[in-house]
Amino acid sequence: MTKKSEDQARARQIVAQIGQVYADILGGMRQPEQLSKWLSEETYLQVSHEHILKNRARARNNQANQREFFRVLKAEIFPSRKNAIEAVVLVKSAKSIQAISMRLDIVFTRWRVTHIELI
Repeated sequence: MTKKSEDQARARQIVAQIGQVYADILGGMRQPEQLSKWLSEETYLQVSHEHILKNRARARNNQANQREFFRVLKAEIFPSRKNAIEAVVLVKSAKSIQAISMRLDIVFTRWRVTHIELI
């Protein structure tokens, strides 16, 4: 295995883990703080806000104790410009299959998620 393919496999693994945690945050299984080291400040605030909205929606529908468990089906990375990665992670719950889109950029010498969303 070449160095480049090893790096891509490692990046795909990291992206899959980030996608898993993000899905768990939206599903009510985890707190946003568990992704804080990987997110830019703006992205962290966005994820925290989404987490609050999803929890409120569950409470409004009397589903506060019903949390969704997701598992990663597939993660793919797509190099874009230098020092950036775009990725898609497919996650599956008992109810659906969803995709998570994310972008990672180097911020102060560390990889950070600068965009993440459920699509």
